[in-house]
Amino acid sequence: MDTEFNQQLEDFFTEWNKLSFSDKDDDNFDPKQLSEFFNQWKKLGAIIEPKKEQIIPIPKSEQLKNFFIAFQEAQKPIEAERQLGMFANVWQAANLGRNEVRNSKTLRWFLDMYANHGQGSLFLQAVYQCLPKDFLPFPKEYRATEECCPLGEETERVDIEIDSDNLLLFIEVKIDALQSKQQLERYINVAKKKSGSRPWGIIYLTKDGILPKEINDKERVVGISWRQLAKALEVLTKQKSKLEPNNRGIWLAEQFIQHILTF
Repeated sequence: MDTEFNQQLEDFFTEWNKLSFSDKDDDNFDPKQLSEFFNQWKKLGAIIEPKKEQIIPIPKSEQLKNFFIAFQEAQKPIEAERQLGMFANVWQAANLGRNEVRNSKTLRWFLDMYANHGQGSLFLQAVYQCLPKDFLPFPKEYRATEECCPLGEETERVDIEIDSDNLLLFIEVKIDALQSKQQLERYINVAKKKSGSRPWGIIYLTKDGILPKEINDKERVVGISWRQLAKALEVLTKQKSKLEPNNRGIWLAEQFIQHILTF
């Protein structure tokens, strides 16, 4: 094969040289030589064989086939759950996003022992799981209020207030807003005035749960993160869900947990 190719390549260049322009007069050009050149050109192209397509075998193709068959089977119950709406999240659909006011209102609803989620003080118990031991006594009955003005002044607005006969608890909610030492100091002053002889406390709920360094009364002010709260809620909702799998209040709480874990 190589010998034949070399010979034809040699013949090609021989004919090419014959057709090369020289110092001779153009009148000496022979058309037959041009015809012969193209004949040799065609022969040269014919001996260059196209590369054969190489087929790469798929390793363990039978196992791969079985895997996709099994995967499709495994997807069927998941798809059935999706069609039942089990992957829906009403809080994302309600566009709570990272809006502090909307999330604060939703959290207040969960913390309200009289709210129509029907779980009483269960969610406040989760909050207490994030607090230091003996931080505040747990209230038997209380009122949960959002965006309230404890002293009646608009400038002293509190995100969430837990008001009971035996304690006063404020919760300041932060997601993306900048931390404010002055705002916490105002909370402290308002809590001292409104609580009277009752014990009081302030929860600073943020993405990292870290208090500003300048806060003086750290025994009464505690920082917790959204993730801490989510984990504490998750423990209680899982316990309740095992006992009451059709509990819609718990189902809503589980969705709220997934939502706040995105912060």
